[in-house]
Amino acid sequence: QVFLPNPVESSGSAAGLADNNDADSPALNAQLKNVQLLGLDGTGKLAGQYVAINSKARTKSSTLTFNYTRSDNQFEDVMAYYHIDTLQRYIQSLGFTNINNRSITANVNTYKQDNSFYSPTKKDLTFGSGGVDDAEDAGVIAHEYGHSIQDNQVPGFGDSLEGGSMGEGFGDYLGATYEDAVTGDGFGHACVAEWDSTSYSSSNPPCLRRLDENKVYPRDVAGEVHADGEIWSQPLYELAGAIGRDAATKIILQSHWSLTPNATFNDGARAIKQADQQLNGGRNAKTIDAVFKARGLSTN
Repeated sequence: QVFLPNPVESSGSAAGLADNNDADSPALNAQLKNVQLLGLDGTGKLAGQYVAINSKARTKSSTLTFNYTRSDNQFEDVMAYYHIDTLQRYIQSLGFTNINNRSITANVNTYKQDNSFYSPTKKDLTFGSGGVDDAEDAGVIAHEYGHSIQDNQVPGFGDSLEGGSMGEGFGDYLGATYEDAVTGDGFGHACVAEWDSTSYSSSNPPCLRRLDENKVYPRDVAGEVHADGEIWSQPLYELAGAIGRDAATKIILQSHWSLTPNATFNDGARAIKQADQQLNGGRNAKTIDAVFKARGLSTN
């Protein structure tokens, strides 16, 4: 059982949904969905082709049945396994078998802060348990997996303010489009991590960040990677809206191989246009020009 992608987006409202220190509630339990866990190695642990869970809960089932509610820490283990595995299989469905094609360690409920991160040194993911447990929200899981994707394609990616901002923007894009693909792009459109953000956001829906803030470079540069990431996430998200998630994500992933660790926004925009030329003969050039121009970025 998992949230798909999170209880706020799947229910269409944050009303009546509260973390309450990991307590179960009828409203939250109603959002649990049954899914099949693929790629398990048969040991009874949550370990497989594309993800291995490291958790204090030490989740294990001899029947490979993992049905928990959120009051049990094993629930977050299942969430992390399912969504990371699903994302890697999605990437491969686009034709990429050489992007983060490995079993990545996900540390779940081992870090008590309200924060999650990818370690470029250890090459693993850590999901915090402060506030709403981060691994209860597929948007957060996808965002952090985005960092591991970029580091796998360009080791050390984000070694500059704009490079780091592109990393945050890509993670938000990956999370938002993943959420939209599950529930449609109505409630929660252009918003990421609705459930996690109920502990710190008062907007409706609650959002970790938005992908439609209409920030323009360089006017709106704040000098902080998460804030400036909204400059980058919006054209990516608009590209997906214009040509479809699959086509846009394929172009974006292809573009990463043309970047360096200290790439700039304009480097990234040019790389996306170049990737479209490589993959599609430049079929989407006008759309790519338009979405980046609106953000003050050049594709030439």
